[in-house]
Amino acid sequence: MLAILLIILGIVHCVMVFIYFNSLTGEAIFSLGTGIAVSFLGLLNFTAAKLLNPMLLTVAVIANAIQTLYGLISLTIMNDIQAFVGILIFLISLIISWVVRNRTNSSLEK
Repeated sequence: MLAILLIILGIVHCVMVFIYFNSLTGEAIFSLGTGIAVSFLGLLNFTAAKLLNPMLLTVAVIANAIQTLYGLISLTIMNDIQAFVGILIFLISLIISWVVRNRTNSSLEK
């Protein structure tokens, strides 16, 4: 499941902070926060997929859209393969959450 992949990606991102940085600088804290945010995004997507609550699915779509936008902006700063992989995962999450939300809303209207 893609949500599990997001959680793992966030955890790996957090662990890598302590490998790449010698001390907790502003950049290290920012990177650690990004990893935590990605993990929470995965948890949100996992919960939304399991509960199929329309409000929660809407929040997941918005969060996925914000994270995808954030990833695209980060490409202007870093042009690394992990940024491209992250954006691909965020974009797929956005599309899937959008489709699930629309299907759930249309089935509730019937």
